[in-house]
Amino acid sequence: MTVVLLYQQGSNLSDFEFLWEDLAIAMPLCFCMGATPPSDTLSKLLPEDSLLGIPTVISVLGSTVIQLGVQLALFFPTKTNPWNERAEIDPEDRTANWPSDTNTVLFQISNF
Repeated sequence: MTVVLLYQQGSNLSDFEFLWEDLAIAMPLCFCMGATPPSDTLSKLLPEDSLLGIPTVISVLGSTVIQLGVQLALFFPTKTNPWNERAEIDPEDRTANWPSDTNTVLFQISNF
């Protein structure tokens, strides 16, 4: 959602911001999976819920709506404030990252 909002404005997350988000998500998951011991016994019963069950889908959609709502609640006021200066974008330079207040706000709230 952060990237879609930034693309709309002509900006994007920097390489280090993408790296931080990947590390913040992947490293704790890898650590917890590695620190979890195996079960002593196996069960013949299948898990009660499937991955595409109603509670799982509602949970994912609910968290997505909440995150989008918070990001939009911060995106529009930041974009419309007089102190927010839009970055001058050179369409020929595809490697540059242009700093902007909106980028900073969305990056920080997406890591919450």
